[in-house]
Parts: sequence; structure tokens; C-alpha cells
Amino acid sequence: MSQSTEPRWQTMRTEESCIVETVLKEAGFHQVDAYRYNPGSIRVRVIDPRFANLSEDERADLVEPHLKRVPEDIRRKIIMLLAFAPEELEFQSHPTTTNWKFLFLNEEFENPSPSLL
Repeated sequence: MSQSTEPRWQTMRTEESCIVETVLKEAGFHQVDAYRYNPGSIRVRVIDPRFANLSEDERADLVEPHLKRVPEDIRRKIIMLLAFAPEELEFQSHPTTTNWKFLFLNEEFENPSPSLL
């Protein structure tokens, strides 16, 4: 009997989350991951070097116009949109407060806490 080493969030992918991934990958973002967190919500993570040194609002401004290509019924379900520069997810010997924030948010994406729904 084999056990899957696939992260839990990958088992939570749906046709809808794959549509979100496809649209954002076609827009040229380096890495895009999405999954259905619960019946009413989708979580999205975008990792791209262009996000370095940008505020959260500036990052969202880069991603959100592309989400208009996602069908509205799917787009309404996106409740978490995380945008990271690759280096923000690397553990450093002297992490900053910002690094800890990004690492914490990424950990919740990677290992979602149980949904109340």
C-alpha cells in the first residue's frame, strides 16, 4: 500500500481552481496554484519575481486585471489571493518581520486549517 506524498492542498484542486491557474499562467505569472478550500471559496497563490519590493496593493493590481478572464461565478469564490516574490518564501538565517508574515500565509496555503463549512 503506497502513501501519497502530495501536499493536501493539491488534493483539493477542482475544475474551477484549474481554470484560475490556467488563466493566470497564460498571463505570464511564474507559478500559480489554486484549490477549493470549502464549498464557497477558492484560494490562489501567485509566485512571481515581479512582486519583489511591491506593496500588497501593487501586487493585487498586477494580478486582478487578469482575473477578469475567469468566469464571474468562479471569480466570486476567490477569497484568498496571495502574491509572493520567490525570495519571500525562502527561509533566511535572519528573517524579517515581513518574511515571517509571508511564510505564515504560505504555510496556511500549503497546509490549510480545517474549514468550518
